[in-house]
Amino acid sequence: MARRQAPSNPRFSAPLILAIALLLVATCAGALFFFWPRGRPSILLLVVDTLRADYLGVYGFQGDISPTIDNFANESVLFKNNFSPAPWTKPAVASLMTSLEPQVHGLTNHKGFFWGGKSESLRQGILPQEARTLAESLQASGYTTAAFVANPWLKKTFGFQQGFELYDDSHAANTTRGARLFSDALSWLEKDRPKDRPFFLYLHVMDVHGPYQAPARYVRQVAGSPDLGEDRLLTPVELRTIPAYLRRAPWFGTPRSGRLKTWRTAYAGGVRYFDAQLQEFLDRLRESGILEEIVFVLTSDHGEQLLEHGGWDHGDSLYEHELRIPLLVRLPKAQSGGSRPDEVTSLLDIMPTLLELAKAGSPPGLQGQSLVPILEQDPAAFPSRNVIATATKRRPSLFSIQDAALKLIVDGKTGKSEFYDLGADPGERSNLVLSKPDLARELRKRLEQHLAESARHPGLAKESSAVSKELEDNLKSLGYLE
Repeated sequence: MARRQAPSNPRFSAPLILAIALLLVATCAGALFFFWPRGRPSILLLVVDTLRADYLGVYGFQGDISPTIDNFANESVLFKNNFSPAPWTKPAVASLMTSLEPQVHGLTNHKGFFWGGKSESLRQGILPQEARTLAESLQASGYTTAAFVANPWLKKTFGFQQGFELYDDSHAANTTRGARLFSDALSWLEKDRPKDRPFFLYLHVMDVHGPYQAPARYVRQVAGSPDLGEDRLLTPVELRTIPAYLRRAPWFGTPRSGRLKTWRTAYAGGVRYFDAQLQEFLDRLRESGILEEIVFVLTSDHGEQLLEHGGWDHGDSLYEHELRIPLLVRLPKAQSGGSRPDEVTSLLDIMPTLLELAKAGSPPGLQGQSLVPILEQDPAAFPSRNVIATATKRRPSLFSIQDAALKLIVDGKTGKSEFYDLGADPGERSNLVLSKPDLARELRKRLEQHLAESARHPGLAKESSAVSKELEDNLKSLGYLE
């Protein structure tokens, strides 16, 4: 007699199991939709320390200097008129990370000197805890955050780690090559980062910063570039004013180190060397599929003077060589790639832009403007404005105000001012303050209005910390504490 088959348990029938599974999937998807807005891209912010815009091919440099960045620009929105609010790292990066101007965030001191006086010991200003940073805002919105930095000014002791779950400053020395940071970043991207959240990754590399020590083959690649200028002997005075840390280059003391073109070629070689390392990094990002899914921002913190106005290095003036910096934004799948907007932009604009792209809330009081209207090819929605710069190392009263065509530099202490028509005189050689007084007065009025508005802004409370011997040595290697 055949055994009767037991009836199946309806609680475990295949259709019911499938229905339960679909319900669970829908519930999880709904939860993700509720907590994480759709379409939030991951973000990679790459800051190339000391990179002048005019030493990139895509910004007009003639010569084999930046093929990788030039090709990257074809996939990106390139902002032609982008400026730093300060000519050295600490105040510039503080502005980048807070969207506050230097006179508001207050990280403007140098070598133990504050704009309000001298400290008794070598102390350096730090980013106060009350600051609301880009990383903190993204982290609060569900992003996982990581940073790999090579500049000693960005050590944790200065407060820039706020909002980062991983903040690697173990290679914060100007001898660290970008390839090392790229390798560490790729390892984090491919192995260590949480895969269930969008990421914000900040990289700060030093390959272009002095002393100029790019491998010889990259220097040779750019040596014939026509935009390196005249090949003349430096005067004794010009030689004496070369900062001690720049003299640490291995080729210093050779006959060729007495020629101006040698110095500009050495700087350009650093740009070419970085560009080659960037190509390898981008290739890995493409192969992994990451590049097509992220917002990739490439910019700098400030530029470099190469004797254009009688000086070297950076941090001491507000001329274009120290303030005009690149800004390239590659959107996921290279949307809007190849566009070249003319609008005047600033490092302060990066924070509100990325927060809007991330659909994250912006803290109150940001002084930058979101560039999303321009990225969406609606420039009419982006108001025209002037940009301000200040925070030189030793002249707290020095300010500049400019747009793409006109620029005014004012020293509030001495009363001296300089006015330039950048369209006709991009090298800022002809001071027109006497020949075009009406235009100069109009810009000065705008500057005074802007400074009055900034003075009403609730600035950050000043905080400082002692400088360790190790950090002091690192900063000396960058020429900051000579």
